[in-house]
Amino acid sequence: DPAQAKEIYRVLIPGAYVATIPLDSEPLGYKGACNLEDVGFEIRDAILCLRNNDAFYYVPKPSRTEREAGCQGKGLKPKTGAQAVNRKEGSAGMNNPRAGSGRTAKTVYNFHPTVKPINMMKFLLRDVPKDSVVMDPFMGSGSTGIACVQKGRSFIGVDSELDYVKIADARIRHWAKLEGEWDINSDSNVKIPDK
Repeated sequence: DPAQAKEIYRVLIPGAYVATIPLDSEPLGYKGACNLEDVGFEIRDAILCLRNNDAFYYVPKPSRTEREAGCQGKGLKPKTGAQAVNRKEGSAGMNNPRAGSGRTAKTVYNFHPTVKPINMMKFLLRDVPKDSVVMDPFMGSGSTGIACVQKGRSFIGVDSELDYVKIADARIRHWAKLEGEWDINSDSNVKIPDK
């Protein structure tokens, strides 16, 4: 909670590190990370823990270049950094130069709050047979789809937020063009249901 984050920040010496382990009931840990940023911490990287074999896989957060690739000039409406993360201008989380997720950017096209690194998603696909279809029922900004393009896997993505579907479509089409896997001129790859 915000009070805990504030107390942790108060008692640590400058340059100290905080490692967070999200609860099984809230596996993303996104709220805790936002609380830490709001009091002045810098969220730098992520470590993926695969519990079934006790492996740890270290991967940095996606760069702004990775997050935005393919999004500009695709009819997506940008947001300010504050709008992207639903924070007030001038808060500690907004003023942190390494806050990530576009918080310090003037405009952000990919404003999904929890963009996954493409390399992490490729790592998770390592045991998926080539002839399998990968389905992501919470597609977000499409990192799993991009990983599938790069690894030569078929992909189906679903998300309830139309804005995120548009971001995912732009990002996946961008990487598909680079990899030459899909017919990016066909609208048959994207199905947007009426709301």
